[in-house]
Amino acid sequence: MIRGVAVARQAVEQSSKPVILVTHGNLLTLILKHFDEQVGYTVWENLQNPDVYCLKFNSEGTGIQHMTQ
Repeated sequence: MIRGVAVARQAVEQSSKPVILVTHGNLLTLILKHFDEQVGYTVWENLQNPDVYCLKFNSEGTGIQHMTQ
């Protein structure tokens, strides 16, 4: 989780434009869990292939939106 979150943060910090990261479901779930403690087994179990989540970082915090519902 720590390495995945570090990569996501670094990518966002180094770009002034939106960033797309691609990963497998296990790591995706861990990254999402870092930003939202309610993410867990059920989210992992219900992942689709492919699946898309949008993370928005701003001064108010991090927002997570499931894009492929």
